[in-house]
Amino acid sequence: MSVFNTAPFVGEAVDSVLRQTFGDFELLIMDDGSTDDSGAIIAALAAQDSRIRILRNERNRGLGYCRNHLMREAAGSYLALMDADDICAATRLGAQKEFLDANPAVGIAGARAVMFSETKERLWRVPPGNWEIKSHPLLGPPLCHPSVMMRASTVRKNRLTFNEDYLSAQDYLFWVDACPAVVMANLKTPLLHYRRHRRQLSGVNNETRLANHIKIAQKHLARFNIHPSAGAVRRFIWRRHHPCANRRELHEVREVVDAILSIEDFYGYPGVAPSLRRKIRARYFLSWARLRGGSK
Repeated sequence: MSVFNTAPFVGEAVDSVLRQTFGDFELLIMDDGSTDDSGAIIAALAAQDSRIRILRNERNRGLGYCRNHLMREAAGSYLALMDADDICAATRLGAQKEFLDANPAVGIAGARAVMFSETKERLWRVPPGNWEIKSHPLLGPPLCHPSVMMRASTVRKNRLTFNEDYLSAQDYLFWVDACPAVVMANLKTPLLHYRRHRRQLSGVNNETRLANHIKIAQKHLARFNIHPSAGAVRRFIWRRHHPCANRRELHEVREVVDAILSIEDFYGYPGVAPSLRRKIRARYFLSWARLRGGSK
């Protein structure tokens, strides 16, 4: 767990980990140069529970640095990720360990989550199986980062790290980097409450997030010899905010759609991600409908 100025939430986040029905773990927390009461809160919790080990940065180094450092420090066979503002279900660690023990081919296991704010909540659905996950990254991250448990051996064998040059979307790039070699899965049971609030890094600078998303999607598609322009990816992903303005742009989006659907042939696995196919076709038809009502 990386902590930076999350005093209103970190106590609840840590407490949710300490209350797990499976209790044989070490909780590594890195205080990333917090200037609020976060450091004092986690120190008080550590004084009460020997399973907590705190590391500190003298200055803020960023999420990518902290996540990589914590993965190197971890001594266990499994690495469970957690954010300082979310809440684990009490059965989370036990359920994921049991799943990985029973499925030795799986290297990374996430889960569904309940996304919540001060006013509402909704279920965060994620693609369940390996092929669905590998087909999904153009539409966004295929796993909910703080719900994930990974085999330490999988991370080290494949030299998986979080890219420290990305201010946001390091987790999205991590899953894309894992796609070629790692079998992944998502448990259908919600095992995390994912908090949405104004302090979040993911809520900062939407243009930076969009630019990173486009670069990561292009990297993923390049593995299949698919090379859409940044503009085409932008219009496909954020069709509501960046709709096609003319038929040329619509044609570019259609080429992206056709290319994505051909990924199934690359994997050689019939019927890959039918739900993904429906989503992609829905995006294309929405773009077409918008264009018909606009310029030619």
